[in-house]
Amino acid sequence: MTVADLVLRGGAVVTFADWAPGVPPAVSDAIAIGGGTVLAVGPTVAEHIGPRTRVVELAGRTVIPGINDTHLHLVCYAMARHGLRDVSSASVPSWEGLAEVLTADAIGDDGWIRAQGWDAEALGRPGTTADVDRALAAHGIEDVPTVLLDRTGHQLLVGSAALDVLGIDRDTPDPEGGVVVRDESGEPTGVFADAATALVLRALPAVDADTLARVLIEAQRDLAALGITSVTDPGIGPGHATLFDGSASPAALTALASLARSDQLTVRTGVLLTFSGTGGETAQSVRAGLAGPLPHAFDDLDPHMLRVAGVKVFADGIQRSGTAWHREPYGDPPARGRLSVGGEDDAERTSTLRDVLAAIGASGLQAGVHATGDAASDAVVDALLDLSDTDRAATPYLIHGDFLPASGMRQLADANIGWTANPVISRMVSGIGHVLLGPERQSVRQPLGSALRSGVTVTLSSDAPVVDPDWREAVITAVQRSQVDGMPRSGDPEAVSVLDAVAMMTVTAAVLDGARASKGTLAPGRWADLVVLSGSLPNEDHVDALRDLCVDLTVVGGRVVYER
Repeated sequence: MTVADLVLRGGAVVTFADWAPGVPPAVSDAIAIGGGTVLAVGPTVAEHIGPRTRVVELAGRTVIPGINDTHLHLVCYAMARHGLRDVSSASVPSWEGLAEVLTADAIGDDGWIRAQGWDAEALGRPGTTADVDRALAAHGIEDVPTVLLDRTGHQLLVGSAALDVLGIDRDTPDPEGGVVVRDESGEPTGVFADAATALVLRALPAVDADTLARVLIEAQRDLAALGITSVTDPGIGPGHATLFDGSASPAALTALASLARSDQLTVRTGVLLTFSGTGGETAQSVRAGLAGPLPHAFDDLDPHMLRVAGVKVFADGIQRSGTAWHREPYGDPPARGRLSVGGEDDAERTSTLRDVLAAIGASGLQAGVHATGDAASDAVVDALLDLSDTDRAATPYLIHGDFLPASGMRQLADANIGWTANPVISRMVSGIGHVLLGPERQSVRQPLGSALRSGVTVTLSSDAPVVDPDWREAVITAVQRSQVDGMPRSGDPEAVSVLDAVAMMTVTAAVLDGARASKGTLAPGRWADLVVLSGSLPNEDHVDALRDLCVDLTVVGGRVVYER
């Protein structure tokens, strides 16, 4: 009998091994871990206790599988939390408050000020160069180029000094898939959306691998304290200059690899490569990227800890910048958006999308496709359905997909097309969603219940750093169905149970990762990735109590990476 390294006993061990939507999983009272895997669950655990076994008395606490966030920008989260100045609404409640943050000590070694987190909805309007210039002038540093990333990662704001350094003026054209926001006279306001952010970020001095490794170590501590044991970073590569602060460059692959080689990587990490970022992807750009060195960046490492999982594709943008592709107009002035891949018109772009997805699928990698508008989601699904089995070797999936129709979920399940949803983001922007889209369209957002009942491989995720990576908020939002209008919606058929929501961040997340036999549940032979919670999981009527549960212990591959 193998002697355990760690035994947890005397609590509720929710293994999820027999989970099915709407069916509560069985609960045991003990679990034994050895050699990085689960040795036993239940009555036979005592047989694995030896003189060197660490025995933890749970005293009624709860054990669940490790949380798997299938859409968490690990590198950009690390920089946002530990490498950039904070201009979120918590730190800057009004544009006048920028001066409190944009101080002389914020100037980096490269002469730039970088900050992250502004929210146009919370601040009442997007910022302008005048807002940035005024804040800098308060400290006599108005000549310092400054860039402020918004909370969505789809927009940024710069001051006048940055525009001068970059040579951007009224004659600068909008790039494909992006918008240089202009005032009534045609002058840039300082805001750049989607692919236009590359005009700024490509000109910034690159963040080096050593700095990235440092902030990644700190970020991993954050995730371990939340019980997060696996993540998918959806976008590292040459398309980095259109994502958040641009730090997810190929240098980030070097930083991650260095952590893995030195045994400092404590969260299982899958990477989606990005070749063109938020706009202009073509089959040629994807094929060139796949033929290059990036897909093989981790070939000498343990794929269970670090791997290139697939390729990120942007089918459209987001509603608040008018770049989400919808069938009907939205916003004021009215916008419909369009597909953001290469092509001169809708027909050509639709053909490009299919060719892009075919190229990814034929490589054996997974396609993760950003689609926020209903027309974009339809186009992605149609393109995937049109592919042969050999062009869909790994499970492709939609990212965000808020307006996937409930009636189409059976089709997704039958075609093995997955979906990773971000309930907290939808809850946070529910107000602007009602304004832009109207209550009728907003009311059908994220039909999670239909997806589960139909057998779709659907997961919940954070999209950090857009929101905090705290998985408890995703569960609460999905249970209360508050992503529609920010308020709990009792009796809504698209709401899910607490256990089903947790399963979407453990069981189905592992399936989407292609690791259903290795993680996501707690059964003998599975990886010992688990979380000890300070109490019992609440029921649906009291799901808010989940916020009061603490993570007491986090284990990855049998190794304790966090202990409260």
